[in-house]
Amino acid sequence: MGGGSIVPPLGLATNASYIPERYDVTIVDENVKQAIHSDADLVAVTANTITARRAYRLCAEFRAKGVPTVLGGIHPSVVPEEAGRYADAVVAGNGENVWEELLEDFERGRLKKVYRPETFNLAQSEVPRRDLFKSRYFFDSLQTSRGCPFDCEFCSVTRLYGGEYKYKPLEIIKKELESLRTKNVLLVDDNILGVGSKAERRAVKLFELLGEYGLHWIGQASINIADNCELLRLAQESGAKAFYIGFESLNEDFLRAANKRQNLKKGAGSYKDVIKRIHDHGIAVLASFIYGTDFDTRDSLLRLAGFISESTIDAASVKPLTPFPGTRLYERFKQEGRLINDHYWLEDPYPLFTFKPRKLSLQELTEATLNFLDMYNPLNSTAYFMRSCRTTQSMRASFIAFLINISDNRTYRKYIRRHEHTLARRFGIEHWRHRQLREVDVMIH
Repeated sequence: MGGGSIVPPLGLATNASYIPERYDVTIVDENVKQAIHSDADLVAVTANTITARRAYRLCAEFRAKGVPTVLGGIHPSVVPEEAGRYADAVVAGNGENVWEELLEDFERGRLKKVYRPETFNLAQSEVPRRDLFKSRYFFDSLQTSRGCPFDCEFCSVTRLYGGEYKYKPLEIIKKELESLRTKNVLLVDDNILGVGSKAERRAVKLFELLGEYGLHWIGQASINIADNCELLRLAQESGAKAFYIGFESLNEDFLRAANKRQNLKKGAGSYKDVIKRIHDHGIAVLASFIYGTDFDTRDSLLRLAGFISESTIDAASVKPLTPFPGTRLYERFKQEGRLINDHYWLEDPYPLFTFKPRKLSLQELTEATLNFLDMYNPLNSTAYFMRSCRTTQSMRASFIAFLINISDNRTYRKYIRRHEHTLARRFGIEHWRHRQLREVDVMIH
């Protein structure tokens, strides 16, 4: 918390656009600045699992002052009973079509404990209140669709948004594009392309629209984005600078167990070709990998580090597998008694690891964590930036990847350093800071 952010909280601005004009609305982004206790009449707090404990504490502070509180976001949506112990009301689901009822109840002093709004129709979308942001961000953010049909075991998107893509009409997207405050844009859709011919036709129209505004944008996609060279060309022409892609693992047994169908269909052996095709269109690859699974060994983690180094990936997010509530993985691990703590998100600090993999010790997990972290330290990230300039032939795409590498590395390293003694004691890990960090040699190609 308070560690800085390069992307504004789109969910807060979106919800604010559905609050009637007679209310004075203020947005506080705690990634930029801690909340100030003002004379608010009602406080609404959004939370994911990582920020849940802080959100609960905020609600307690405001309630102690007699200010009613509302909790929303993905975490309260999947554990509304728990969230209800910390707030006067909980919104379980999309917040857009709940505000009229909720505020009427607030005015009457009769807030319901839980609000379960119906599925929101994106055709009724309002332009987010970006004017309420007090800070300037490097990126602006935009959502053009919701939902995902893949239902990966470790992901809660399908449960929250449904198992099919729901598209925002292009005329509404155009209004939102006109409200952006910077040309650097993050498309927060879980998959900017989707699957099938209908999705491809829609992507063509979306890319044509984005191209009218001279943007430099990043989007999330699956590896099938590399199958269609025409779409890659259109994406490049529309201003695409990077795709965030969940490669997740080199181990196809894990991909199969996690139901990562798109990756399994093409196979982990296709990853380098996917990266090259995207690079050939001047677009950087921001890769997500998960480690610490039941299929990992110490050798497999070393192979993953080697792959990341030699594959010309431009930026990498490498994090331990975490069973988030609301996912099938969490439910399975809880039933099997595999979780170190069923409510780990309430721990202080938030735990680095939430379960012990079958083939790795917590000490080996720690070593892997520090090795992966060191791969993208500032010095290495600078070398990766230079390599990215060569492979993408795009200075801006490479700089965006460099910025993401530095920001992610700084945030994660700061967290570990701040809590190193507590984390070491909790997991029985010795010599946390003083061990030799560079156990893995990182070669820049």
